[in-house]
Amino acid sequence: MSMQPAAAFLVDFQSADDIARKRQALQGWSESLLRAVLTRNHLELINETDSLRCRRILSGSILIRCELTRRRTGAALGDPTVAGERPDGSVVRFA
Repeated sequence: MSMQPAAAFLVDFQSADDIARKRQALQGWSESLLRAVLTRNHLELINETDSLRCRRILSGSILIRCELTRRRTGAALGDPTVAGERPDGSVVRFA
């Protein structure tokens, strides 16, 4: 059974503290959770009419995509500090 996030992941890109705190949090999430939250953000955005909330949802999605890209790039370069996820969901550090 897959875990489905309950709410959208919002980021206030006008707040450096919010960005730093949420970026740090994303680094501890599994790739499957990142993708599930990204999907949730897309679903939330479809029906959202408040422009401020839309910006925060989009900002959250951008931060998630940056984290996914950071992991893929690090894995391709053999960066030992970047965790990768196997198809079975287990996490492996590249060394």
